[in-house]
Amino acid sequence: DWSSDVCSSDLTAIADCRWEDASYVVAALGHPLRRKPALTLADTLNERWAIPPRGTGPFEHMQSVFAERGLGLPNVVVETRSVTALKSLVARSGFLSWMASTMYVTESKAGVFDTLGVPGVVGRRTLTAFRRRQGILPSPAVKLLEQLRQLTAEGITTD
Repeated sequence: DWSSDVCSSDLTAIADCRWEDASYVVAALGHPLRRKPALTLADTLNERWAIPPRGTGPFEHMQSVFAERGLGLPNVVVETRSVTALKSLVARSGFLSWMASTMYVTESKAGVFDTLGVPGVVGRRTLTAFRRRQGILPSPAVKLLEQLRQLTAEGITTD
């Protein structure tokens, strides 16, 4: 378990700064797959995908969702760390992507793109804030942790 490895070094988890994240396949509202009856994750394999690069948490998360269903990787055409590029490719160029729901709230409300309704396909994970065991936190870090604590205390989840 990665978190226990990290906790045993010079970092420690902040117990009250933990929340759940939910990721989904996303597509433009006019994407042709939206009209397909009984859509499955396998139906997305040959579409053009734009996702964060290999070795990142979102890539590994997406890969595990496909693997859980006995599927290999989809047709990944673009790998980029640029959230702006990912959103643009989904919104304007017909690409699919894998995103945490909090990343596309604005696009969803604006009717640009949203979750693609693939039944049962949601990637859930628990995220935790960490800090160094030794040393003093800078003021901006303290403020960030206060906000995270407030949000996690309110029970925020992305769903």
